[in-house]
Parts: sequence; C-alpha cells; structure tokens
Amino acid sequence: MAQKLAEQSGGRHIRPENIHLTLLFLGRTPKEKIPGLVSAASDISAEPFDLIIQKTRFWKRSRIIFAAAETYPPALFTLANAIRTTTRNAGFESDDRAYKPHMTLVRKATQHKPADFDKPIAWQVTHWLLMQSEQNKLGVRYKTLHQWRLG
Repeated sequence: MAQKLAEQSGGRHIRPENIHLTLLFLGRTPKEKIPGLVSAASDISAEPFDLIIQKTRFWKRSRIIFAAAETYPPALFTLANAIRTTTRNAGFESDDRAYKPHMTLVRKATQHKPADFDKPIAWQVTHWLLMQSEQNKLGVRYKTLHQWRLG
C-alpha cells in the first residue's frame, strides 16, 4: 500500500519493516543512557488494546501520508502518557506536542486524496518496543533495543 501511495503522490514510501506507531520520540540518546531508559520504562504498566486501522490521511505541511484509525482506544493514550511521564521523570527530554497516533506510509508526498480502507486492519497490540533508528546506505533501519509485554 505504501509503495502504491508513493507512486500516486510523488513521495517516498516507507519500507514495510519500518512502518510503526510511535508512542514517544526521544531523539538522540547517548548509548550509555540506554540502560537507565530501559530500567525506568520497565516500571510502566499498561493494558493490551486493539487498533482498527481503516484510513489514510495527508498532512500537507509535513508532506506525510499516514494510516490511521477512526477512533483510538483510551489504553493507547494511557500508555503513551505513561511513557512520556516516566522518561521525563528519569531525565529524558521529549517533544511537548500533543500525541497524534499515526503510521507514516509516505514521506515527501505532494498530494493525496484521503481514503478509507475496503477492509480495515485489526491489530492486537500486546507489546511495546524501544527502537533505535540507524541511518545506512539504504536509508533508515529500525533496531529493537528492548520489548515490554502489555498486561
């Protein structure tokens, strides 16, 4: 889907293995601080939840086409807020903007007509991850540093 949307919009598609739902973006974090981050995040308790991804939308200003749900479960916002609070209390800085859940499919798009999926995607969210993005000659690659089970 991302590749098809990129062709239609003049943008660059996100590779399937890089599509994700960000809960909090921390930016550059020194490697020596990762164990402290993992330790702090291990105290977070949240419940599993279901997401129904059913549409694409376009943020013209940032030129991003993304997949989204019609509505999001409160448990998603509870988890995102717990991560933000816990990491800040542990001394990590993060963005102050309101959390807007989305999954980027295309970057640098010039146009997009929002669409609803013929068949929504049901996603049972049972884990959350600490990911690190690494730049290489093929682009960005995401590496899992740690994983936590919900519930």
